Amino acid sequence: MTPVQEQRLKMNSPTFSSLGRSPSIGPPAYTTDDLLAARNQKYSRWVYLLRIAVAAITLAASIPVIACAGVSLHAYSDSHSNGDWLLPLWPTHVDLRPTHTVLGCGITIAILSIAYLAAAFAPMVCNVNHKIPIHVLNNF
Repeated sequence: MTPVQEQRLKMNSPTFSSLGRSPSIGPPAYTTDDLLAARNQKYSRWVYLLRIAVAAITLAASIPVIACAGVSLHAYSDSHSNGDWLLPLWPTHVDLRPTHTVLGCGITIAILSIAYLAAAFAPMVCNVNHKIPIHVLNNF
């Protein structure tokens, strides 16, 4: 039998792959799907870790933003007067909209980062027959 015929015989014979296509007594033959899944598993792990790192950096960057905007807004709230005093510390029309916007965006980003990190570390939920995994909030 020539090597080409042996290769064709191996390709047509029933084998066992990690996807459970067909059982065999012999050693598992790796299909292109198996090799592609093994290669992509390494890359998907790196992408998963990169997404967690980005979420952690975003959370770490949003906390100082919240702190700076909150402290400045608190200082303004404590020191402004309603016009009862003759010498006000602040002008009568101070625009606080940018400070409120920065504070709101920082809080929103921090809450969403915490929610993503909680979902990323939550265990994966599977359906009853364990064939199709259902990722809870981890598909994004």
